[in-house]
Amino acid sequence: MERKKSNFLQHLEYQINIKDRSEQFIRNIPSFESQINEKNSKIIKMIDEFDDMRRRDVYTLLVEEFTNIIQKNK
Repeated sequence: MERKKSNFLQHLEYQINIKDRSEQFIRNIPSFESQINEKNSKIIKMIDEFDDMRRRDVYTLLVEEFTNIIQKNK
């Protein structure tokens, strides 16, 4: 799971870098504005997906901890 997160973060960082580099140049061309907005929405979607992955991991960890506590108290 950690490797998947690492790969995901690397890809996200790559997408953000591409967006930042191209945005400065393309911003001056009105026809490309929709492409910039599309990239922004994709990046936001990726960030949300990563947050969901982290929440699932935390939830799983909490469930495991509670299960261990219940098992110890039996």
